[in-house]
Amino acid sequence: MTTPRASRALSTPQTTVTVHPAAGDTAGDAAGVIRVVTCNLRNGGLDGCDEGRLRRQIARIAELSPVYAALQEAKGWEAQGGRIRRWVENELGMSGFLVPSAHHGCHQLMLVHRDVQVLGERHATGAPWWHGVGHLIVRFPGRARPAVLLAVHAAPASPTQRLMEAEALQLHARRAPNSAQERAEAPDVIMCGDFNAAPVVPDEADQPEAHPAQAARKQRRDAARAIEDLGLIDAGHALADPTPTNMQVPSGDRYLYRASRIYSRGLTPVSYQVITQTTGTGPPDSDHWPVTADLRPDNLPTTL
Repeated sequence: MTTPRASRALSTPQTTVTVHPAAGDTAGDAAGVIRVVTCNLRNGGLDGCDEGRLRRQIARIAELSPVYAALQEAKGWEAQGGRIRRWVENELGMSGFLVPSAHHGCHQLMLVHRDVQVLGERHATGAPWWHGVGHLIVRFPGRARPAVLLAVHAAPASPTQRLMEAEALQLHARRAPNSAQERAEAPDVIMCGDFNAAPVVPDEADQPEAHPAQAARKQRRDAARAIEDLGLIDAGHALADPTPTNMQVPSGDRYLYRASRIYSRGLTPVSYQVITQTTGTGPPDSDHWPVTADLRPDNLPTTL
């Protein structure tokens, strides 16, 4: 099935989870840890009428039992009255919120555990966004303070536009709180998605297969710096895992890097993993691996 690749191991995924002791399936676990998953499915996981790639990827995500998941390139999912979107929601046991894309039909789907209370939607499309940013305001069980969930699919080609998008995230994540009062009042933030460029600390390994111009555009770090200026923690960086999240496929990226990332503020990453496909003889199901992290709210005990 799936194995970790040079990454910090996750704890065994839980099928019954809760932020505080309660009966039934609820969102979180006994230590308050929130599991997050993000994945770019590549063309909705569809090859014409063949849904095999989609079904395998959703099964892989279901095994991880996320509380919050952000999926990119949900292409064609609103056809036939949203049949595929509803199927994904049912397979994962989650509530879905579609974020329409301004280009190429690359919509995003934000999914939350059904015990998470959704207080509002503030998605943004249009300038400066090439695709858009998904924005949910939620409350996790047992948590009085609301949280902001963000889903990002950054511009695929232009470093300049990616910087504009990153700077516009301040309207959604707000600036990093400075005072104790600001920290007490600020909502927790979880942001994930496909950022289409290297993080602040990229893998500097030589990549002879990469086109020099493409590599130069992907290595621009100003967008990633603007994100971290908001006080957001990159889980992969925090846990020292440089594993690339994309792969070399025909007509895809030739530069390998951590395109898909999970950020948080007010929650500390305690585990992180890039889920690689290691079985089967066929090609990979996408040009991106799923990425998952466990996040613990900062005001909870530090002992798991």
